[in-house]
Amino acid sequence: MKRYIATILCLLAFTAAYAGDEAVYEKLHTSYTLAADGSQQYRRVMDLKLQTHSSFNNLFGETFVVYDPEYQTLTINEAYTTQADGTVVPLPDNAVNESLPHAAADAPAYNRLLEAVITHTGLEIGATIHLDYTLTTKAGLYPALEVCETLTEPAAAVKERRIEITVPAGTELRYDPAMKPSRTGDTYTWQFRNLAAYYDEGKMPQNGEGRPILCATTFTSTADALSRIASTERDIVRIPGLARDSKAETVKAYLNYITQNLGSCGVTPYMAGYRSRTATEVLSSAYGTDLEKCRLAARTLAAEGIDAELVAVYPAFHAVKMLRDIKNFAVRVTIDGKDEYYTSIGSALSRARSDRDEVYSVTSGEKIGFAPCPNSYRAETRITVKGTEATVTADIETESNGTTSKTDKAPAVSVSDCSGYRLVKLPAIGLAESWAPNMGTERRQYFEIPYVCDDEVHFTVETDGRILTPSRELKISNSVGEVTLRVEVEGGKATVTRNVKINKSIIPPAEWKSARAILTALTDRAYNELIVK
Repeated sequence: MKRYIATILCLLAFTAAYAGDEAVYEKLHTSYTLAADGSQQYRRVMDLKLQTHSSFNNLFGETFVVYDPEYQTLTINEAYTTQADGTVVPLPDNAVNESLPHAAADAPAYNRLLEAVITHTGLEIGATIHLDYTLTTKAGLYPALEVCETLTEPAAAVKERRIEITVPAGTELRYDPAMKPSRTGDTYTWQFRNLAAYYDEGKMPQNGEGRPILCATTFTSTADALSRIASTERDIVRIPGLARDSKAETVKAYLNYITQNLGSCGVTPYMAGYRSRTATEVLSSAYGTDLEKCRLAARTLAAEGIDAELVAVYPAFHAVKMLRDIKNFAVRVTIDGKDEYYTSIGSALSRARSDRDEVYSVTSGEKIGFAPCPNSYRAETRITVKGTEATVTADIETESNGTTSKTDKAPAVSVSDCSGYRLVKLPAIGLAESWAPNMGTERRQYFEIPYVCDDEVHFTVETDGRILTPSRELKISNSVGEVTLRVEVEGGKATVTRNVKINKSIIPPAEWKSARAILTALTDRAYNELIVK
């Protein structure tokens, strides 16, 4: 928690008008109001000053608002552009157009959704877009008030940001205690100034770590939130011909069927008001949302006598967990006391992310002990070089995602003739060796390594000549991990060692140089190539 508080403080320290930003929000205010009858109102007011051609040609020329017209009404309160010379250009009547959201394409059950596309006019460098709109939601669409806002904005700094939440008298509002608001009666206000722009620098954290986020809700607990989507459906749903002699094979057959025969719909639970179709409806329509497909898998497997349930995956760093910040869903399958987790596309849920993801049972609302697993790679590779031919044998053991595997499949070794000398290129193997970043020495955003790991790679190379590469050693140890690279040469024989340990997966900008030093060391040709005469 302290790490993310420090991140917010660092962001506040930046000057909003960073010279390289595409645009600057002079003002960005959002407000949420929950009425006693369950209806809600969301209002967004912004003044966005454009600073580059790209800002209005590619980034901020349009505003998109997805809503359900059955329950929601969109009102444009004010919309105009103030040009650099002060000329005010009102939003023309034909500048607001409605279309089907891309997420609902090929999904007839969700074709009721609309996306309002607001096209801003009179744009130029130095112009300021002013937009003020309200989205009013009737009671019955959302079971509670949920706020999940990332404070930093892509490509645009924010000079003044305010988030205001008003709830009925006596209603508890849960929020991250690290982000205390000011309070007047039942209105909570968060005020921020001079927030730096966010830029995707590659290898960004999947869950958004490092970007300050405000999560607040009137759900009394995570269990309360999940209970609103826990299904009471009890229909027996089977797919003929998929049952197998063993439970494991039956699970595999059902997951393959759902993956290969059902399309995926990008409509999020929030867009659908957390309503989903029954397993029978999803199966007959041959498509489904992430929630629907995982629920179908759980229902069909349960009908075959297999212990299966729907689970929700959350970013671990969110202090308040509700419905709106669910990362994705999965199905937990228990066979002979062993749990396995599968996503809506049939792949196993990665235990390697257990330091960043948390799993909750949708039925009970309880957090599931998704224990971390070690990730290690052990390789003993023997190489014999004769002429420009290399014979390779290997013993490799990998432990990843809770499974240990062994193989004797040898990696390829390249030997090339270079004007009377031979160049032996050792292969890049191990878990960490594929993560080397092709990036600069400076970084403003957090960097994510796929998972912590422990690699030990050894090559024994025997040649029919004399190895000219000198013996050498490189050791690096810092807050991110440690690496030892070693080449030991004696005549025509060499032993090459590459050992690396990575002990953290989320790297803040302050530790970027440490992570980069370890990962780029693994690509150093001085430890990956041998010159033979």
